[in-house]
Amino acid sequence: MDLRPPATEKDRFERNIRILRSGRTKSIETPNGDRPGNDPLALAASHEALLQWSGANNRLSNHTAPTLLFCGEKDQHFDNAKTDS
Repeated sequence: MDLRPPATEKDRFERNIRILRSGRTKSIETPNGDRPGNDPLALAASHEALLQWSGANNRLSNHTAPTLLFCGEKDQHFDNAKTDS
């Protein structure tokens, strides 16, 4: 399974950050009862932090514990998870 760093899709992340910071986001989850809605600036900050992450490949190469990764058939990584299981 390939756990590439988000920086491999830097353009998409940067576009999302610009949209989230623009104040024009309409697809953000809205408040529901006592549950607050998503904060677009917090989401932008989390995207920025992800761009600093170098991925998990190096860490997982030393991982020896049996681990089950599950994803649904419509998940884009399903074939990799099925092959690796």
